[in-house]
Order: sequence, then structure tokens, then C-alpha cells
Amino acid sequence: MIHPSIKEINEVIEKIKYIEEKRKKLSDFLKNINGLKWKVDTVDLNNLEIGGEDGGLIKKSTHLIDFVFLRCVSVIFRYLNNKLDEVIYYPSTNPTPEVDYSKDPLSDIEFRIFWSLRRMKKEIKLSIETIEKYSPDLFLIDGSLTIHPGDIPKKESILYDDYLELKNLLKELYISSKKKNCLLAGVIEDSLYTISSQSKTYGLPNVLIEADQRAKLSELDIEYYMNLIASKAGMHRLLFLRRENRPF
Repeated sequence: MIHPSIKEINEVIEKIKYIEEKRKKLSDFLKNINGLKWKVDTVDLNNLEIGGEDGGLIKKSTHLIDFVFLRCVSVIFRYLNNKLDEVIYYPSTNPTPEVDYSKDPLSDIEFRIFWSLRRMKKEIKLSIETIEKYSPDLFLIDGSLTIHPGDIPKKESILYDDYLELKNLLKELYISSKKKNCLLAGVIEDSLYTISSQSKTYGLPNVLIEADQRAKLSELDIEYYMNLIASKAGMHRLLFLRRENRPF
């Protein structure tokens, strides 16, 4: 095993110190600009129901077909007397991953758009079901509530129908949340202070952290399903494409 030299380690340490000092100076500078910071008041959580949804995804490209393994979980936190009283998981605490695939050959760019659209479709569908079933006061979705411009395929693309379906699902989500009098929010780190500050480790609300932990997929899980697929197809194993081994 090759170990880094003391000189290399010291260089890394000095670089970290330099970057941290620059970051601190910038932070101190921004703090003194009027209008860039304001006080956020805490909110009484008594008798509130706060929901959150997140999804886990692992993608695999083989010499025959492109796979996407998806799992989404919604979590409802019910508060009583400003304390967490009950936690509900939908559809369950550990749902079976859904296996999706492209019926047509896809380029690298098309495959990225494919799994991004399929993931968002599944997450929005589950969010609609959760809001309709539990009517939470607030429902949080990890990420944006709009489609990223980079995920919009060309009209002639075989993925365009997925895009149109996702647009309709987003409209349905807004309608459902309004009908159920549920405040809907897409969340990035630190964007909702009152419920994000409950966690000392992450800048996300606890309900989303819990949803993330429940939805997360491991490589061991997927290896089992890939071996099962290969076995039932009468193959020794599936060969992965080179893009599966890229470090980016």
C-alpha cells in the first residue's frame, strides 16, 4: 500500500486552512450587508401533521438493457403538545424497490434524462397519494417542485411522453394540496429553519431525513435483484457497460 508523504499531508492541511479562512472572511463580509440576513421566528408545532417524501435510486446499464431501481417513501410526523407523538410510513417502512427499464436503446444523455424523469414521476405520484390519504398540514418534497431544464427532452425524443406525464402529475399535485388545504414545499438544505433546526447534523427537516433513510437503496440490494433477473433469464450474469464504472 502506498501512503502519502508527510509533506503531501501538510500541503493538504495548509490548503484546507486557507480555504476555511477565505470562507470565514466572506461570511463575515456578507453578514454586514443590510438585507442579506434576517431573523426567522420559530413556529408552534402543536397538533401539526408534517409530511415528507424522498426517493432512492440506483441505475444499472448492461449490454442488453438499462435498469433503474426506485424506492420512494412518505413519512408523516404527528405532533402533540409540541412533541412528536406518532410517525406514519406510506406505503410501508420498507417498500420493495420498483424495477424500471427503457424499452429502447438510449445514449448516455438520454439515459440520464430517463432515470431523472422516472424518479420524479414516482415521487410525485406517491406524494399525491399521501396528501390525499393523510391530509397533512405541511408536505415537503426533497428538491425542486419544477422540472429541471436539463431534464426536458426534445419533442422528437422517445422520452417526451414521460416529460408530458410528469407535467400533468405536477399539476395534479398542486390541485391535491390545495384541495386538502396542505401547504406544499420543495426543500433544499436550510430552507425551512424551524423544522430543519431540529437536526444538529443535517440542514434538512427531520421528516425528510427519515424519508431519505427509509428510501435509500444499497448496492447489495440491487446486486440481489440483478442476479435474480439474470438467473430467471437463464444467464450466468449480466455484463455492465463501461459507463457503469465511470467515477463521475
